[in-house]
Amino acid sequence: LVQQGQLEKAIAEYRLILDVDPSDTSLCNTLGDLYLQVGATSEATVCYLKLVDVLKAEGLIFRAIAVYKKIIKLNPDNLSAVRACADLYATEGLRAEAKHLDLMEAERSLKSGLDKQALDAYERSLELNLPERHAAYYNLGLVYEKMGDDAMALSNYNMALELAPDWARARDKV
Repeated sequence: LVQQGQLEKAIAEYRLILDVDPSDTSLCNTLGDLYLQVGATSEATVCYLKLVDVLKAEGLIFRAIAVYKKIIKLNPDNLSAVRACADLYATEGLRAEAKHLDLMEAERSLKSGLDKQALDAYERSLELNLPERHAAYYNLGLVYEKMGDDAMALSNYNMALELAPDWARARDKV
């Protein structure tokens, strides 16, 4: 059916097969890809999320990460996928990748008015203890300032200043 271009019929057949064996990762991925071909992004995302669950249950973490990356590419504002992928990276010891996604989640959360979620993401990036954490302290200060907590804002700005004095002064906040 796929070769004949009958994608809707192929999707229906794949769904029947997956009803019998929902753990078939290859078919689940194919079904998600077919949904994308017909423009059904939300259905594709649902398929990919089910696929991630199966892959994680089987201990196939790097394959699960690859599927999360596919989901994030489809919808960078899917903050739960961004967060879950960051968590998997952190679990596997890939701190730089986890931090990148934590910061992505923080920035997108701020744009969506989700200040508390942004704070959580910035704080998770700090837990990774990477050399660039001064920028995370600065960003935490910005969020606390936006939320009206001047004491916490000042504390975070001071931490940024302590970790990277020249950088923090250049940011003009401290």
